[in-house]
Amino acid sequence: VTLVEQRTSFSRINQLHIWSWCGEDLRGLGARLIEPPPRNFGTNPDLLHISVNDLQKLLLKVALLLGVEVRMGLNYGGVRWGASGWEASLDVPQRLPKEGDASPRGSSSLPSQYSPGVLSGLAVVIGSGGFASTIGDNVGLRMVETESLRK
Repeated sequence: VTLVEQRTSFSRINQLHIWSWCGEDLRGLGARLIEPPPRNFGTNPDLLHISVNDLQKLLLKVALLLGVEVRMGLNYGGVRWGASGWEASLDVPQRLPKEGDASPRGSSSLPSQYSPGVLSGLAVVIGSGGFASTIGDNVGLRMVETESLRK
């Protein structure tokens, strides 16, 4: 299994509200930063929350322990049929350094030891870009919105 992540750091500070059964699963994976929300603003004390960056770090640690190859700082460029089956191209994202970015301006160094290139012999490609995902565009798959989970 290979995971490709465009970001080079886990810096998102948003809080996610999670169900108690999900919190128990995360605690089983080693999460220690799950707390009920403060009692002000009429919040439900049965809901738990965790920051996005803490959740990303936890899931990265679990993935590494399970032997997942993690490639950070690379963009998914699309899939194509190659000599050895399905291949995905990876490239360096074109971005300007943001405020608080630890990388020096003009730096082209990657946070992982893997260079951009091609992943070959793929069986499954899964994207997590939500409705903005373009993972299947170049092979004729498109996103179709049906019913929402919330009514």
